Amino acid sequence: MSGDRSAPRLALAVWAAAGLVAALALSRPARVLPERELGLRRFATPEVTSARHFAQTFDMTANGLEAIDIETAGSGTAATGDIQLSLIDTTVSGSESIVRAAAVPSAQVLRESSFRFQFAPVANSDRRAYRLEIAATQPASGVALRATKGDGYSRGSLLVNGRTRWADLAFRTHAPTHSRWTMLWRRPSEAGRPPGWVAVMAFMASWIAAAALLRSLAGGDLA
Repeated sequence: MSGDRSAPRLALAVWAAAGLVAALALSRPARVLPERELGLRRFATPEVTSARHFAQTFDMTANGLEAIDIETAGSGTAATGDIQLSLIDTTVSGSESIVRAAAVPSAQVLRESSFRFQFAPVANSDRRAYRLEIAATQPASGVALRATKGDGYSRGSLLVNGRTRWADLAFRTHAPTHSRWTMLWRRPSEAGRPPGWVAVMAFMASWIAAAALLRSLAGGDLA
């Protein structure tokens, strides 16, 4: 009899493993936010000055954009002046608009290896194109940026004085994100498709029924 139960027990083990994998997958964020990590071909840019400004373009993938991290580096000179950070909406060609902006002392930008440009959340930022500009509001020195050569982030590029370079700044965007499970649960009903919570409950019921069937075939004794 033990041999007859080996297949159901194996199936039950596979069922449990698949459930764990599915739970982990559903717990991950449903949206991947724009970012570019420092890669192997990393480099430090020349310092930001009144005659040399930098920018990074990106396409946002969620509402509520509320901060952007940029990797910074000292240029070897004393940190003086202010750095101007501007978030510009470029979605509509020929109709750019400054969404958020701030002037930050150079010394504050260099306080840590990464500086967070924090601002009031942009409510409808999903599926919008942006350009983060980094410039000097007055004669400034000391601030350089960290970037990586190549096209690691395919939806944007590094710009120097408005000219596109084959590189990206090291940056990371921040916005509220929900897990795939939450997004599925909140999915509204559509024509021919029930609301998400109904689909979730039906899936869970079938999953539990499959477990009960496998346990029954295995004899109910898994010791």
